[in-house]
This record gives sequence, structure tokens and C-alpha cells, in this order.
Amino acid sequence: MAASGGGVGGPGSSERDPGWEVAVRPLLSASYSAFEMRELPQLLGSVIESESEILHHDKQYEPFYSSFVALATHYITTVCGVVPRNQLQSVAAACKVLIEFSLLRLENPDEACAVSQKHLILLIKGLCTGCSRLDRTEIITFTAMMKSAKLPQTVKTLSDVEDQKELASPVRPELRQKEVQMNFLNQLTSVFNPKMALSPVTTLQAQVDGGRKKVAREGL
Repeated sequence: MAASGGGVGGPGSSERDPGWEVAVRPLLSASYSAFEMRELPQLLGSVIESESEILHHDKQYEPFYSSFVALATHYITTVCGVVPRNQLQSVAAACKVLIEFSLLRLENPDEACAVSQKHLILLIKGLCTGCSRLDRTEIITFTAMMKSAKLPQTVKTLSDVEDQKELASPVRPELRQKEVQMNFLNQLTSVFNPKMALSPVTTLQAQVDGGRKKVAREGL
């Protein structure tokens, strides 16, 4: 999400851009589980900060942005009734961006848009009423479209990113289990280690014995 808002990566753009794979993570996780309220600020921030990119971008990124708008609209409207008061202003600002995108696509249809005219109307209705109009099948479809679409600022897709995470230094279950067993065994045998420091009880007993000897010597 670069500040330029053009949707085309330039030199050094990846350094100042945290990456859309981070911004859309709540949407991907919510596709197979419930959307969590703690993810709302991040989603709202992604929409607000990327307003210029969402509304004006290269055609090659249209499938990503349009499916992102559909999913963001869905998840925001599903929690409208329980949004904390201190987040209402951010919700209103994000909804303004989403409505503007939908109206622009209704007025000037784009063949690359992942959202049909019918669904654009449903998105606008949902934003105006605070009630999602998408069903489970449509959510899964838009999620799949977003994952396969070309990400802004990079040639990768979200599917590529997920595949790389799965291949990155996997830990075999048998090694993890062996490590746990060794830690447990070390804890059991540590009491027999002659190099172990004195326990608090032993130290206290030594101090008491030393005091008694001192008193005995002074008494003499």
C-alpha cells in the first residue's frame, strides 16, 4: 500500500509498503472462521490508508481490489452492530471509500472487475443498512478470486505467499515430540544432578546452624 496510490511498484516501493498480503490476512482467515473484532482496526486502516489505490489503479490490479472491496464490505457490515464507539469514525471513513468504489463501477463498468453489477448494488445496500448481503458461497468465491489475483506492488499472488510460508523451514512432528520428551526427562533427572545449587530450604538450614554455632561460641 504505497503512498503514491498508483498501484504500480517503483524502485524501493517494497521498502515503504508493508504488503497487501498483510493487509488482507484478516479477510483470508475469516473465510474459514468467524471474523474477529480485534482484526477490525487493521481492516479499516487498510481501506482508509489505501483510498487512492482502491479508487484509482492499473487495470491489472482490478480483480484484486474489486474482490477486496467485496470482502471488506461484507466483514465490516457483519460487525456494524457491535462496533465500539471510538471506532465509529473509522468505520464511516472506510465505508465511504467502499461505497465510492462501488458507485464508480456501477457508473463505469470494468470488465476486469470481479464484482458483478448485481453484487455492487448488494454491497451498497449492505453499507447503507449495516447488514451484509453476501451468502457463504459468494464469500468463498470472492476469497478465491482475491487469492489468485495479482497483488499490487508485486508479481506474486496471495496463494504464492501462502505456499512459501508452508515451505519455509518446516518442523517435523516427530522432532518436536522428541524435543518435548527430552525437556521432560531433563526436568525429572535434574534433582539427581550433583552440580545443582542448594535449594532455598537447604540454604536456610545452613544459616540456622551457623547462627547456633555462633551463639554457642559467644556463650563460652
